[in-house]
Amino acid sequence: MKRTTEDSINTYRKIGGGVLQFKNRRIKPGQIFKAFAFEIPEAFKDTIILIDGEEDAPVTAVKQNAKSEYEVKHRSAGWYDVINTEGKPINDKALKKEAAESLLITLTGE
Repeated sequence: MKRTTEDSINTYRKIGGGVLQFKNRRIKPGQIFKAFAFEIPEAFKDTIILIDGEEDAPVTAVKQNAKSEYEVKHRSAGWYDVINTEGKPINDKALKKEAAESLLITLTGE
């Protein structure tokens, strides 16, 4: 017997700005989390992408536009930030170049 979309746990990545807070959890931009499809509020469905599981097409369509939303920016003396379109860093601490590029690849899905 195959489970329906509402019964299966899916894996998502938060790509939009701000913090998604539900079920006593705080999901920051770039963070990967698991949740049932019905747990995610409609208002936040455009700020996440589906990584693994079954979901409707509109959630996965956001992944195509994610590349232009982030870029790596030099901070100082070998340290970098990954910034969003508003110019705000999404990482908590400065990162080395390789780590910043890895985070960028994770966010854009490439």
